[in-house]
Amino acid sequence: MGIRIGVILLVLSAWANSMLAQKTAIDYSEYYDYNEALNFFEKEKFASALQNFEATILSISDPHQEVRVNAEYYRGVCALYLQHKDAEFLLERFTIEHPDSPWVQKIYIQIGDYNFKKRKYKKATYWYKKVKEHKLKGQEK
Repeated sequence: MGIRIGVILLVLSAWANSMLAQKTAIDYSEYYDYNEALNFFEKEKFASALQNFEATILSISDPHQEVRVNAEYYRGVCALYLQHKDAEFLLERFTIEHPDSPWVQKIYIQIGDYNFKKRKYKKATYWYKKVKEHKLKGQEK
């Protein structure tokens, strides 16, 4: 009986160690920077998020890979929140390179809002007119 319990404890201990090792492997995966960037973004730490999104973009060579596309979107949004001069360019380029992305309509609104807040009403109107309302989801309408 004592040997059975010892064997069971040994197996459980080995299993627990392998679970911890897997978590470490996941933490250092190719998406580590992306996950960190999302955490920073949610905490509104846009400068740190921007750096991690840029690292993600550099680490993924396929320009159509979903994580890279998302990182490109968030990079532009971070730049917009940080009022970087290239923010509008980054987001506009995103809409050209990924015209079928679900982010495109949101980008039009975000750039419109950005220009509206800067009192650039003609430019804001230009971006708002690009929005296709039927492509918007729930709250975005």
